[in-house]
Amino acid sequence: MKMTSKTILAGVIATLVSVSPVWADGTNTEKLVNNESDASQQVVPEFVQGEPEDLGELAAKLNNPISDLWMLFTQNDTYQYEDKAGNDYTINSFKFQPVMSFGLSEDYNLIVRPVVQHLSMEAPGKKRETGMGDTAVFAVVGPATPVDNNIWGVGFTSLIPTASKDFLSTQGADQWAVGPAVTAFHLGDEWVYGGVVQHWWGMGDSKKMNLETKEEEDLNLTDIQYVLRYRVTPTTQIGFGPNIQIDWNESGSDKYTIPVGFGGDTMIKIGSMPVRLGAELHYYVQQADEFGPTWNLRFFAIPVISNPMR
Repeated sequence: MKMTSKTILAGVIATLVSVSPVWADGTNTEKLVNNESDASQQVVPEFVQGEPEDLGELAAKLNNPISDLWMLFTQNDTYQYEDKAGNDYTINSFKFQPVMSFGLSEDYNLIVRPVVQHLSMEAPGKKRETGMGDTAVFAVVGPATPVDNNIWGVGFTSLIPTASKDFLSTQGADQWAVGPAVTAFHLGDEWVYGGVVQHWWGMGDSKKMNLETKEEEDLNLTDIQYVLRYRVTPTTQIGFGPNIQIDWNESGSDKYTIPVGFGGDTMIKIGSMPVRLGAELHYYVQQADEFGPTWNLRFFAIPVISNPMR
């Protein structure tokens, strides 16, 4: 089953990368969405037809998680971990997460985002391992147009056990998992804020063991990305978007991994392709006592391609 999942994922990625982008002179990636909903709906059609497009408008549209854009989102996180004895460990995660929009009707969009990751990990008592991690698939449905600069989406999320080694799987469980996903954002002219909440319940056999009972333990994990950004210029913004995690199998404060941070991003063009580039630095104010992250440096790049479904 694991090999079948990897084969399917490889085919999906190859198909996405082969899509030929059609770019206009002057473009933009995130959209905070102005009150002019008719103009925001025309951004992509004009862009695909080769007409000039303002980078600031496209940059604002990228802030809308339910927009009709297609994005080849790449992200690299380098974490500094610490054990109870004060020893440091470095973990690196590289994610490729294409964001694909499908118009279900004039009023609603379906957003699908598979997340494929490559990991390099070490831990107390374990040598460094490098390889593929689990694959997440996120899918939500929401309004095609924001109402009063507000947007929402509801759907599901899943984890596919594609990790090349048990140690590289989510919580070491090497387990299928599914659960709900919800997103909500306010997309103001200057301020953008909101979040994405996902929860996974493990299904089937798990390789994660409870250290006290020595019994098999299913995944029961929540991920909350909270976002606050301010548009300094039409193409540049500052703010943050770190991820809180809650492991419901743990007790007390060990349940929570909570970062705070700051960073920025800007829209540029590489050749004729619009790309958002950004970086953030996160500090963890709460983590597990035995072994948890203390710092994270995140870099991301978001090339925007033409929507082949339009």
